[in-house]
Amino acid sequence: MLGTRVPKNILEICRLSSHQCTVRLLLFFVFLPAGVNSLTAQSKPSAPNGPSAVDEAIDTDRPDFTNSPRLVPPGMVQIEGGYTYSRTGSDKYHALGELLLRVPTGNWLELRFGINSYALDYPEGRSVGGLEDSSFEVKIRLTKGSEKPRLFRPMTALTLGTILPTGAPAIGEHKLQPGGTLAAAWVFSDRWSLTTNLNFLHSSQDGERFDQASASASLGYQPTKRLGGFVEYFTHLPGGNDGTNTYYLDSGITFLLNNNFQVDARIGVGLNGINPEYFFGFGLAHRWKRPFF
Repeated sequence: MLGTRVPKNILEICRLSSHQCTVRLLLFFVFLPAGVNSLTAQSKPSAPNGPSAVDEAIDTDRPDFTNSPRLVPPGMVQIEGGYTYSRTGSDKYHALGELLLRVPTGNWLELRFGINSYALDYPEGRSVGGLEDSSFEVKIRLTKGSEKPRLFRPMTALTLGTILPTGAPAIGEHKLQPGGTLAAAWVFSDRWSLTTNLNFLHSSQDGERFDQASASASLGYQPTKRLGGFVEYFTHLPGGNDGTNTYYLDSGITFLLNNNFQVDARIGVGLNGINPEYFFGFGLAHRWKRPFF
């Protein structure tokens, strides 16, 4: 997700506070007229003699940095959120929320509203807090992929969007930060999978513009139908406006309470020669049928 702080990731259209504007935008898109859905939605996909997409387990973009190319099934709404604590040297950072609302408009398109977190930052002994910048994205399915191990037939999706300058002055930036993500996933077996991301962001830090590329690979393992795990490597090129590249390694678990409710936890370290440099967090995701249409 754009704008989620590492360890992470609409123009202002009304004269409201950023909070009021975000709430109204969410209400508008969650309760889109039924006619829009009837134009874009198709029948629910299902494997031969198998379950439909809405009967399958929830698929999330957390807790790892790498986003999945899978979309939320049509007719559903999904929300994801959590908490992360990170420390880099003497800088300590708390992020509570990490909210992402995902609303599909058919089998190939998904709207994504990143409400993000309330953050507390402690740089150099000082204390600052406030809402992080929000984001808006559109996720487009490119290829459906293969359920069998085939190197040249991954599932792929393209996400385009921008970070919005809606955060608190001490936490957020005051500029739009457009970017995109190309996600690909390969299924090796019923238990093993690999997901990769290539990202670009026209970023801003402390008011200074710079272009940032990032890449990640997440190896997933699912020993049971409810329990999953991953090991992940990701990098930012550069990690900030000082031009220094950053590298991270993390791991985590997910657990399904039911097909529509998942809890998760993760822990990771920076590989940048800073001591200490680590992060950990936990969260949840819930999916439900969209009301009224």
